[in-house]
Amino acid sequence: MIENPPTRPAGRRAPREPGKRGAVEVRPGRLVVDTDDLAAAETHLGRFFAALRFGSPSARAGARMVRQQVGAASHATLRFGTDVAYSTEPIGCWSVLLVRDGTAQVRLTGAEPVALRRGAVLALEPPDRPHSGVMRHAAYDLITLEPELLARVADLSPRERPPRLGANAPASAAAARRLAGAIEHFGANAAALAGNPLTTATAADFLAAVALDAFPATAGEPTHVDRNDTHSETVRRAIAFMETRAAEDISLADIASAAYVTIRAVQLAFQRHLHTTPVQYLRRIRLDCAHADLLAAAPGGGETVTAIAYRWGFVNPGRFAGYYRQVYGCTPHQTLLR
Repeated sequence: MIENPPTRPAGRRAPREPGKRGAVEVRPGRLVVDTDDLAAAETHLGRFFAALRFGSPSARAGARMVRQQVGAASHATLRFGTDVAYSTEPIGCWSVLLVRDGTAQVRLTGAEPVALRRGAVLALEPPDRPHSGVMRHAAYDLITLEPELLARVADLSPRERPPRLGANAPASAAAARRLAGAIEHFGANAAALAGNPLTTATAADFLAAVALDAFPATAGEPTHVDRNDTHSETVRRAIAFMETRAAEDISLADIASAAYVTIRAVQLAFQRHLHTTPVQYLRRIRLDCAHADLLAAAPGGGETVTAIAYRWGFVNPGRFAGYYRQVYGCTPHQTLLR
């Protein structure tokens, strides 16, 4: 059992008391809630997650949340100033919790409550299951990943069953650290990432890929039909499509469709003929486009490396600089200031 549950059970609304603090900011894709009225917090958070209930022994249980939607992923920071119990209905997405401060106990289906301390990472219930727990003066990050996003990143076609995060606990301490770092980076840049469709998709894909790595999931094996389609014409059609659509948000499924083959077939074709993957090849095309923009930029004209990197879907400037140096033997700044 969860120890010392709050005296106001989750699921029972308390009437709003005079003088309680409450501030709400709603913009497209963004929600900010800052209140000491749990009933108000339930209402506003429920609009963006799912039906939920809070409970607390405190008459003024402060709650603050900032949530940003970035394509098929979202990032939220939540902080409670006292012990707060919660219960939530299924939210339709995969969710991962990163504890920033305080402690938490989370109850998952068919298991004892999981105790979490600062730095802990936990995958919550599948999209179709509810969960509950207690946050004790806790601050935490919560990311959500739509099932279709996981399917896209796992290179599955719409006809295949979406992958599932393979466990609630990360595969290793190193995997947990990588995912925590990715969540922090995603959260710190969420507002800026949401302004560019290509950057939005790339950032969401990156976050989902790190999550799938931390909680390994399975994907289907190639069939004999896939292997029969690994000829050079498949590669030619795929490359032609990528070159003409590099500035757009295209997925591996889009590339395979343009080549008239399955996702597995286009992957095998690139490995056979070019010893790379379609995603890596698309990254090289976009890197070349960024290089051309850097060369075309007038010195002192206001263009920046970061702006050009974002334009072509590179959401991490450090990683972009690393890719750039590997290919061109210098830094992007050196090209820009040539």
